[in-house]
Amino acid sequence: MVLYPFTLGVHVAWVVISFAVSFLPIPYFQRARAARRTAAESRRRRQATSSNDPQAAASRFVLDFEHTYGTSHPDFFIGTYSQALDIAKRELRYLFVVLHSREHDDTETFCRETLSSERLINFLRDKNFLVWAGDIFESESFLGEPHASLFRAAELLSNVLLATRYPFAAMIAPQGSKMVVVDRVEGLVSPDALVGILTRQTERMDPAIRAIRLERERHEQARQIREQQEQAYQASLRADREKEEKARQERERQQREQEEEERRLRLKAEKIEAKMRRRQQLRENLAAEPDAGEPDLVKISARLPGGDRVMRRFRAGDSVQALYDFLESLELAPIPPEADVVVVTSYPRRALTERGVTLRDCGLFPSATVAVEEADEDENGADGGAAMAQ
Repeated sequence: MVLYPFTLGVHVAWVVISFAVSFLPIPYFQRARAARRTAAESRRRRQATSSNDPQAAASRFVLDFEHTYGTSHPDFFIGTYSQALDIAKRELRYLFVVLHSREHDDTETFCRETLSSERLINFLRDKNFLVWAGDIFESESFLGEPHASLFRAAELLSNVLLATRYPFAAMIAPQGSKMVVVDRVEGLVSPDALVGILTRQTERMDPAIRAIRLERERHEQARQIREQQEQAYQASLRADREKEEKARQERERQQREQEEEERRLRLKAEKIEAKMRRRQQLRENLAAEPDAGEPDLVKISARLPGGDRVMRRFRAGDSVQALYDFLESLELAPIPPEADVVVVTSYPRRALTERGVTLRDCGLFPSATVAVEEADEDENGADGGAAMAQ
């Protein structure tokens, strides 16, 4: 009995609320239940595919949109709002931003009828709009920060885009060196009305965009010209350096050749001087010719390079070097004075490579005819000459 007044009040309140609700249309409850069911499914999908990657958040938004409203929609940019803004600024494109919340009643109609409109989709594609869309409860997609709170996301939207009612759409365009919001639409809007708003703004902004694009092209052309001039300058420097390097190498080559020639001439002069001194010494120290009556004599008939012939007697025990000493004491022109000589026979041709052997042992006894010739390098022995006999 004590609780009776309280229970009676609750019962009366329930009856009144039930009576009032009975006047609401049935579709209202169906839409509310569908919205709650869709939101619950989206939350489950987000939880199942939880990721700290903003790209994943943007991809989840597209998947949720297509799962809920169908695949007919503008080409949503996959990335964060900041990334979309940077690309639009760099490429001088309009940016169309759409924000909505599944908790708002107009969201389903806006997504199914306005965003899925072929006229709007074709218009955005033809005008090369960059389209970015997001759910205000998907903080990652707005901020690009995986740990941002929902309150922070709402604050960002409120501060940057000044969104106070959803669904929300904004057109952002390049203006000077900045990206500015040129128009915004809040609440439900028809496709035709939205296309009309965007058309008016593009017609108003296109001349400025073209001017910015032309200015950028001029800057780019000027940059390319400077780059080409710098490349040509660097190429000229390289060519000059290569030319100077070739000239330096040529000077060094000529210097080496000159030094080598001077060394060769110096060695030649030293060799001629040494040959002349030796010839003079041989003439001064040459042993007397043996008498014709001595036994075991070797008679040598030698043809000189100039065509003259000389006769000389040697003892059979004399060495081949004695024959060379005699011949080298004579004038042997036209053989160059610095050249070595070799003593050869006409037939058969034999070379005396050992000057220390006797004339008898080398086969010149009792007589032989020899010729004096300029020696080749392979005919020069370590002792400075060679001899041939028959």
